[in-house]
Amino acid sequence: MIPKWNLSGVLPPFVGASPAEATGASPYRATILEFAQQFCTSDRRIRLFQKLLDYRRALLAVRLSGRQWLDGSFCEDVERVHRRAPGDIDVVNLLCVAPGTNPAAVMAANPSLFAWAQVKSDYNCDAYHVDMGRRGEDTYRQLAYYLGLFSHQKATFLWKGMVEVPLPSDDDQAKAL
Repeated sequence: MIPKWNLSGVLPPFVGASPAEATGASPYRATILEFAQQFCTSDRRIRLFQKLLDYRRALLAVRLSGRQWLDGSFCEDVERVHRRAPGDIDVVNLLCVAPGTNPAAVMAANPSLFAWAQVKSDYNCDAYHVDMGRRGEDTYRQLAYYLGLFSHQKATFLWKGMVEVPLPSDDDQAKAL
C-alpha cells in the first residue's frame, strides 16, 4: 500500500511510530494500477504516466522484467508545495533479462531504452538501470547508491519514500484507468 503524502508533500520514508518499529517502509510495493490511482490526478500527470507505460511496454518487448523504483516530483505534491506540475518520473530499473540472454547484448541492441537523454526525451522518464543478474559487490553498491539518492530530495535533502512496482504488472488495467 502506498501511503498518502505527509505535511511536507512527500511520501513518508516509513509508516509507524519510528523507523525501528515501522509497519511499512519505502520503497512501498504496489501494482502499476495502484500507482496510477494515487498519482494520476491531473492531465499533466496522466500524460507523464502514459509515457511511463510506453517505456514499460518497450522494456517488456525486449524481454526484460524485474521491478522499478518510481520517484521524483511525480511522487510528490509539487503542485501544492512548489506551485508547479511534475516534470518527469524518476525510474530506477531493477532489470532481469530472459534466461540465455546476454544483458550487454540487449543494451547494445536497444540503446534508446538505456541512454539517459533518449529515455528522457522519448518517455519523460529520468531512468537509471541496475542489472539484477549480476552478483556481488557491484550490484550491492548500485542499489545502495540509488536507494540513498532517491530517498532524499535533491534541493532540501528531505528524507522521503518511493514506490516499487513489478515489471510486468497490471499495465493494461492502469492504461484503461
